[in-house]
Amino acid sequence: MKFTEKLDLLMKERGLTRMALSRESGIPYTTIVNFYEKGTENIKLSTLRKLADFFGVSIDYLADDDYDERSVPVLGEMINIPESGRKMPP
Repeated sequence: MKFTEKLDLLMKERGLTRMALSRESGIPYTTIVNFYEKGTENIKLSTLRKLADFFGVSIDYLADDDYDERSVPVLGEMINIPESGRKMPP
């Protein structure tokens, strides 16, 4: 799944528009729009970190098209959550 597809999925899960994501995450709206219009080849690491922290997923999940498991902190540990949204045992 591509970066923008993952971003769309995460925004849909939270009921966010691009404008709302910008406002709530602190990422400029033009940056978010540019992901869709100009591509995602040169996303800044700081932007990936903000998005990963905001959505509670790993940077790997966002940046790697072939990486489909989300990692989220649970009581100080990281657990993998497959795309289906079901938690895997640690």
